[in-house]
Amino acid sequence: MKQYTRIACERDCVQPSVKERIEQHLAEALSVLQANGTVPSDITAPIEVTRTRDAGHGDLASNLAMILARLAGREPRDLALALIEALPPSDAIRDVRVAGPGFINFHLAEDALSAVIPAVLTQGERFGCSDVGAGQHIQVTFVLANPDERLHGSQARGAALADTVANLLDAGGFDVQRKVYVSDSDQWLDEPVRTPSDVDAGQRLVDDPGNEVLSNIRQDLADFGIQVDCWLDARAALSCPREQLEFLPSPAALRFHGHEHLAMTSPCGSDITLRDLLDEIGSDAARYFTVMRKSTQPLDVDLDLARAQSPENPVYLVQFAYARVCSVMRQLKQRGLTFDQEAGLAALLGLSESAEVELMRLLAGYPELVRQAALTHEPHRLTRYLRDLANGLHSYYNAHKVVVDNDELRHARMCLLLAVRQVLGNGLSLIGVSTPEVM
Repeated sequence: MKQYTRIACERDCVQPSVKERIEQHLAEALSVLQANGTVPSDITAPIEVTRTRDAGHGDLASNLAMILARLAGREPRDLALALIEALPPSDAIRDVRVAGPGFINFHLAEDALSAVIPAVLTQGERFGCSDVGAGQHIQVTFVLANPDERLHGSQARGAALADTVANLLDAGGFDVQRKVYVSDSDQWLDEPVRTPSDVDAGQRLVDDPGNEVLSNIRQDLADFGIQVDCWLDARAALSCPREQLEFLPSPAALRFHGHEHLAMTSPCGSDITLRDLLDEIGSDAARYFTVMRKSTQPLDVDLDLARAQSPENPVYLVQFAYARVCSVMRQLKQRGLTFDQEAGLAALLGLSESAEVELMRLLAGYPELVRQAALTHEPHRLTRYLRDLANGLHSYYNAHKVVVDNDELRHARMCLLLAVRQVLGNGLSLIGVSTPEVM
């Protein structure tokens, strides 16, 4: 079974992000406006700060003024200006402007943006973790309906989605239990044994090595990189109060093309087994491709593309970005050059190229991306982010030399690349994809 590291977070080591600090500043500004009567004191509004898509609009933005305007009957631009005036001083903010109908756009100070690099390098595998789900218990149950001797390709998509959602919830601080239920196999299960510490009743694993069907399904799950705690009797799960149950939509159709044999199977992929898929493209590509789209959207898997060693293959693109940074580290040794991380962190303000700034913006957005992907149960957000980060790394590397003779610049650029590699590794680990150092 392919092993990969599950992220275990030490919550007290995760410091508030710049985004969270600005949200707190806006909350303080709103309190000022309520105290002076600009906004009625009984009005409450959600305070959210999001990353801008266009750097020309700043680094972060909030629509708080527009929400308040609807509630208070005031002009949104007037409220935006009042909120800006009431913001407390912050060394993280270089400039704040009103845009459009009343958006508040924040331009971050250079050192605030580059601060993400030491945060990534210090927190390592913990970077991206949060405590948004602290104290909440969640059981993720993968329901396997009517299996034969092997898992179908369409069922594999559900397995990858469920497992990646569980990984995201882990990173979000939730107490997660992973369960698998084989819906038509009561003969394989004993009556559920209730344990008061669980949200619902657990089912002990039935060890039946003589059952070839069960053994084959377990092996397929293992080869797919999914760690299964036990098999769950659905009657136990459904004994929970209805309000504690959330049913994620079943994955939409999974279609394959690019191989004569597999292309002749049914459109939904029900005749393609997980074993076929693993033999064709391997576990990494199978995991990545099956979570690339929202579960309610049909997924077309181009098997030729999934095997290709080219930038068009998203799995290869991301893994090669990780391996490329490893290659740069080897180049340093080959050329007899050194890398001093402490000196590099002290020289981060020298990273002023637009590609460097964009990489830092992407890194800074990772924790919020993981948080949202966990809360919405949408792993495809993570694959899209990893593609963007990998593209950013490749573009930067192709345009700028990293292994340069200038010690200060080399150390700073290496810190940036190592931070990118760390976040790529963290994201791939959540999906269950390996991080090769050589490709």
